[in-house]
Amino acid sequence: MNMPAFEAVVEQVLRPTLRPGDFVVMDNLSSQKGPRTPALIRSAQAELIYLPPYSPDLNPIELAFSKIEQARRGLSLRTVDVLWSTMQSVLDGVTAEDAHGFFRHCGYATEII
Repeated sequence: MNMPAFEAVVEQVLRPTLRPGDFVVMDNLSSQKGPRTPALIRSAQAELIYLPPYSPDLNPIELAFSKIEQARRGLSLRTVDVLWSTMQSVLDGVTAEDAHGFFRHCGYATEII
């Protein structure tokens, strides 16, 4: 996702859901560091926190990548068609329960208060 698309998601999807005092934790992807992103989040009276560079202990996506890599390991991916079908089945194997576990493992609340 490029920066303008990410900023549009922040403006149209994320910001309307934010309440004063909420925290938004983001990765260090360059598309997430556009000049509008902090202003959009602050306009909702929320606080933006960027994770330290490469911090798998705080970043649930790293746990998802690990699960995907484990499932992919040892598979023969010799054609693009095989790659796509294999990745689809591997991604389908990452469940909502897995995602909740990834966030809990990193210390994030997964229940709405």
